[in-house]
Amino acid sequence: MLSQWRHWDCTPPLPAEPRVAAALEPGFSNDSIQVASADGRCFVVRLDGVDPSHHGISRQAEWRALHSGHAAGIAPRPRYFNPDLGALVCDYLPRDAEQPQRPQDIAHLLRCIHALPPLHHRLDLAERTARYRRHSRAASADIAQALAAVNGTVDAVLAWQRQQTSLCLCHNDLLVANRIVSGGRLQALDWEYCAMGSAWFDLAVVCAGDELARADSEALLTAYLQQPPQPADWQHLAAYTLLYRHIEVLWFAGTGAHGSAENGIDMGAKLERLKAAAARVERLGLPGE
Repeated sequence: MLSQWRHWDCTPPLPAEPRVAAALEPGFSNDSIQVASADGRCFVVRLDGVDPSHHGISRQAEWRALHSGHAAGIAPRPRYFNPDLGALVCDYLPRDAEQPQRPQDIAHLLRCIHALPPLHHRLDLAERTARYRRHSRAASADIAQALAAVNGTVDAVLAWQRQQTSLCLCHNDLLVANRIVSGGRLQALDWEYCAMGSAWFDLAVVCAGDELARADSEALLTAYLQQPPQPADWQHLAAYTLLYRHIEVLWFAGTGAHGSAENGIDMGAKLERLKAAAARVERLGLPGE
């Protein structure tokens, strides 16, 4: 990948091949390496760790979304993309001094993402769920039992969400690990799951994935909706939270990423949260019911 440095979109052009500076903290799917040019510019090279098609990822859609996101000031600038090598180069964003990310700031970031130009790539939650279910068949008995217990409720939500027609460009993985404050602005990293979808799924990813307290979830919804959330809004959030938690468990079960102690994944806790999410949908019902 480094040998392709002459093709990187840099102005002025790089003076020579960049050199490895540091291996960044690895993700569950990919590896990222910080590299530096002789004139001091820093970049991140991301190398695929999984087959993108296996997870419904469109690298072309990610490349276009990164350009739009950078133009809006909410994403690092993309410099080079080579699907044959399974690699992407973006600017390295230095992290500002540690500071809390307020729900209001995250809501603003989400509103900016959802206002970006649309793409042709769409997130089909039913198709993704079906694919992950196929790949999780070898899961342990405990995981299989927990998934079977919620499948009926999940399928009902999937049938309901197919009728939802309000779509926008979504990040679909805006966890705290994929957000950074750099240059005084909250920005989004790792756009590989970006696709057209429901804004409510993005909101659910943040609320559930970051394990936000009820008060913080309400502050996020209030800032995003620009009014206090109504009962139907909580129903939407509950429905998409169930889909997110279900897909999350299926992903870990299918990849085996939960199988070792050193990765810090507590599948027992994730299964309990999945059951609680299903119970909440059954208690609140779906919007319009």
